[in-house]
Amino acid sequence: MRGFASAVAIALAVAVFAFAFASQSADSGRLSAQVLALESQVLHERSLDAMEMGDWAFRDALID
Repeated sequence: MRGFASAVAIALAVAVFAFAFASQSADSGRLSAQVLALESQVLHERSLDAMEMGDWAFRDALID
């Protein structure tokens, strides 16, 4: 009976550690997704700025 109880305790400890690791991995994945979304938004805004600067340069070239 003592061996069974220790086996159950070990299995429970392994399950708790596995759940904690999975939870941490999920949080890390969510954080990575948020960072990628923010970087994508910044790149999009930079591309819009570059397009606007290109438009202004084209207009300046037409005026000159």
